[in-house]
Amino acid sequence: MKNLSVKRKGLSLLEVVLALSILGIAFGILSTIMQQSADNGLRARRITQAQMVCESKMAEAMAGALPLQNTQWTPVASLDGAAWYYSLEVIPVEQPNMIGVVIQVNDELALSESQRPLSQLVQWMIDPSLGLDTKPDTTATDSSTTATGTSPL
Repeated sequence: MKNLSVKRKGLSLLEVVLALSILGIAFGILSTIMQQSADNGLRARRITQAQMVCESKMAEAMAGALPLQNTQWTPVASLDGAAWYYSLEVIPVEQPNMIGVVIQVNDELALSESQRPLSQLVQWMIDPSLGLDTKPDTTATDSSTTATGTSPL
C-alpha cells in the first residue's frame, strides 16, 4: 500500500506557470488602466484650459474690447505657448433689444480632427447698437431751479 501522506517540498511546474500567467494578466490590465487614466488627465487639463480661454474671450466681448462680429477660428495669444483658437458668433434672440454671443474654443489638435469645440459659452447681453452704454449729454441746463428763502408758513 502507498503512503498518501507524503509531504511535498516545493511548488509544481503547473502551479508556477499558473501563478505567472495570473500575474501577467493582472499587469496587462493595470497598465491599460494606468494609460487610460493618464490620457483622461491630459484631456481634463485641455478642457480646463479651453474653458479659461473661453471665459476670458467672453469677458473681453462683454467689456467691448472684442468686436461683436462673427469670426471664424482666430488664434489666441497664450503665455504657455499653447495654440488656442476661438470663434465668435452673434445670434439674434427672441427678447427685444438683446443679442446672444456664442464663443467656442478649440486647440490645434481638435481643429485638425474636426471635433466639436472643447469649450462653448453662450451669453445674452443688451444690444450695443442701442447706445445704452454711452453717457447722456450733460451740457443741457436743468430748467428746474430751487428758490431759496423762507416759506410762507
